[in-house]
Amino acid sequence: MNKIERNSQDCFFTVPDPEPSEILYKKLLKALDGSDKFSYAERVYGFPERLLLPKGKKEGMPFQIFVYINPVEGELIPSMSRIFGGYKFDNKAYGFPLDRPVFNFRYKGPNMMLKDIIIYHKDEEVELNLTY
Repeated sequence: MNKIERNSQDCFFTVPDPEPSEILYKKLLKALDGSDKFSYAERVYGFPERLLLPKGKKEGMPFQIFVYINPVEGELIPSMSRIFGGYKFDNKAYGFPLDRPVFNFRYKGPNMMLKDIIIYHKDEEVELNLTY
C-alpha cells in the first residue's frame, strides 16, 4: 500500500488565507501608537492553499487522481517574477498535459495513470492553528 502525503504549501503558486481584517486593524493601531512595528509580509497574489487539495472526510472520500510523469527535455528557462521570485521552468505550458480541452482521453500510456483514491481529513480540533 502506498501512502502519499501532500501539503498545499508544497505548491509554488499557493498563498495562505489572508489575515483577518480585525487582526490587521489591531496591528495598525499598535503601529500608530508606537508600541509595535507594522509589517505585512504576505504574498498578495496566488491560489488559496485551502482550495488546492480536496478536504475529504474523516471516514474518507473517494476521488480519482491523474498522474503524468514527463522527463524534462531541453534547457530549463529561468523566470523572474516580482511576486513569486526567481524559478526555473521547462518549456511546457502550465498544467501540461491537461492544458487543453480533453476529448476521448486515453490514459493508457506508460507514463500516466488514472487511479481511484480515498482522501481522509484529519481532526480539525487538533490541527487548526487559530490566532486571536
